[in-house]
Amino acid sequence: MAGALLFVFLLLAPTPSLHAQATGGQPGEFMSYGAGARSLAMGAAFVGVADDASATYWNPAGLSQITRKELTLLKATLFADTTYDFYSFVMPSKKGGSAWGASMAKLASAGFEKVTSTIDPNTQTYTSVNKQGTFAVQESAMSWSYGRKVVDHVAIGTALNKITRSVDTSADSAMTADLGAMIDMKEGTRRLGMTIKNVYSKVSGDTDDTMPLVFRVGMSDLYFKKRLLLAMDIDKSLHANTGWHFGGEFGFTKNFKGRFGVQGDQGTGVRETDVGFGYSIKSITLDYSIGLHTLGNSTRMGLTWKFGRSVLERREENVNQLVQKAFTAAQSGNYLVVQEQLQTALDMDPSNKNVQVLVDKFQKVVAAVPSAMGQEESALMTRKALLSYANNDLKGTVAALRQAYSKDPRNEKLLSLLNKI
Repeated sequence: MAGALLFVFLLLAPTPSLHAQATGGQPGEFMSYGAGARSLAMGAAFVGVADDASATYWNPAGLSQITRKELTLLKATLFADTTYDFYSFVMPSKKGGSAWGASMAKLASAGFEKVTSTIDPNTQTYTSVNKQGTFAVQESAMSWSYGRKVVDHVAIGTALNKITRSVDTSADSAMTADLGAMIDMKEGTRRLGMTIKNVYSKVSGDTDDTMPLVFRVGMSDLYFKKRLLLAMDIDKSLHANTGWHFGGEFGFTKNFKGRFGVQGDQGTGVRETDVGFGYSIKSITLDYSIGLHTLGNSTRMGLTWKFGRSVLERREENVNQLVQKAFTAAQSGNYLVVQEQLQTALDMDPSNKNVQVLVDKFQKVVAAVPSAMGQEESALMTRKALLSYANNDLKGTVAALRQAYSKDPRNEKLLSLLNKI
């Protein structure tokens, strides 16, 4: 993991003339803060994880991993009397492998002093400055996201964002689009995530700002029987320094997880360290984290609620029903129907090893004996043999097929099936 991320870091590293550029102050910068108390406790290293409802923010391709309806809430108190809120809801498809989500992020800061002044046109100096109370700054974004698995181990996603900003009486807005991808590199234990933010943007209102392209790549890995999750992200805005994020999560018990993280950029080094924990009570998880930033400290409290039937449970139930229909068809000797039901079950759950084995077996059967219906003794013995074959009783299968063939010695297909088995 470290070697791959080092290569990406060198690839994205800015030229020496960019080293002194600041990272803050970019248009839409509040969208880079993060989402979810869990991910923020991990140093915002989450593009290669993105396995909860905050995937609407981090990487829409990660939505393909979600198997239940999920709602996550975040309330963060930042430095300088600033608050940040994030809410996200995700709905997986009935068949699994895809999901859509909607989220909202909001940054608010108030108490800025408002003044009016007059200028002497001759001397260009202020002649009077009068206080006019205070004003507030607010930025928010509504996002609609979709992610799906396109082939084995590869998922893609997209997000459409409506961003608004107001400073006292001045306001502007932007429509942007993001793209994401997720690659399962090691049967779910190692993942590579990539996002490109602002691939499309259209800005309107009281501003000349343009939304910069932001590239982000991250990798996650599981260790110690999947109890330890480590993740690292690298991000690069076209007009700012390269940033890096590293974090981890360790499951001390089934319900309690501790988290840590560190964030920085190429220009200033480490700028924030994070620590936090999560505690689950049935389908509800409470998260808490603290960020120690160079500008001040921040606290984040989050809640995640998973509800509704799991896609995996529903899929397993449907697969079992199809296998039962296949078994009933096998009892009657209609092996074409058996093959059809089993193939449908495999299409529904390609990872089901038991169904894979049955499909392979009955492909051999159908090629030789498409059916064995009727009450003739050879048909009865064939059905008995193939039920034994489905239950891995090879000795009983061979004995019954031999007896069936002895009752119908002109049936070359029976002999062919016997030799195959």
